[in-house]
Amino acid sequence: MDRWWNSELILKAVKDHHALIGTCLDTGHLIRCGILGKKLDVPSEIRAMGKRNFGIHLKDNDNSRDENVVLGKGELDVPAVFKALKDVGFKGYVSLEYEANPKEPSPEMAACLEVVRGAIKQSG
Repeated sequence: MDRWWNSELILKAVKDHHALIGTCLDTGHLIRCGILGKKLDVPSEIRAMGKRNFGIHLKDNDNSRDENVVLGKGELDVPAVFKALKDVGFKGYVSLEYEANPKEPSPEMAACLEVVRGAIKQSG
């Protein structure tokens, strides 16, 4: 079995099961696969999972430094993520994740939220 995230294998495994069996994709985990040698395109993974996306953990990472960063400052194309969510008719929850500054995360979380707002407007 492929040791990497593989939406094709997951969809094959759940195709004959209840429609409420799906995923909560974590963009940070998908991005960090690039550090291990398998670059994944997050919007493509969202589209592949389609209606089986029930939640999204929205997190960005700078793989060159292996650091959590404010959304849009690393590998994650935030507008493309929201466009993909719109394309698949996503009705779930999006959770912002930010861990880089645990002592005072508020300014960076506010910056992440602004990126999200802009991405939503851009995605239509």
